[in-house]
Amino acid sequence: MQQLTNGSQLREQAQRFRAAATKLIEVAEILDGTNVGGNKDSSALDSGRQPANNATNPHKKTGKRLTQIRDFLKAKGPSLRKDVIAGVNMPAATVAYILKEENGFKRDENRRWSVPAGE
Repeated sequence: MQQLTNGSQLREQAQRFRAAATKLIEVAEILDGTNVGGNKDSSALDSGRQPANNATNPHKKTGKRLTQIRDFLKAKGPSLRKDVIAGVNMPAATVAYILKEENGFKRDENRRWSVPAGE
């Protein structure tokens, strides 16, 4: 990291960090399935607190994307991750983040993901 020699350089660096932090918060909300409506709480970053919808969203573990993947697997049956990615048209990292056993998905010995019966 370069050495900052004056207040102007320090402010510029702080702006870059602020922009990066905002992007990270947006990505985290997308991955969590929160903030789906696009309601941004820009004051959260200013105040150092989490956006309010992270704490109160009842769909944190059942967000829109998780539901999309569940619906796809119910309709198509057990599928490889690459087929899920193509079928739901989501970024690979998002599908990988959501396709976990803790979210109610099961992976068989052939690496095919499914939703257990009754879910």
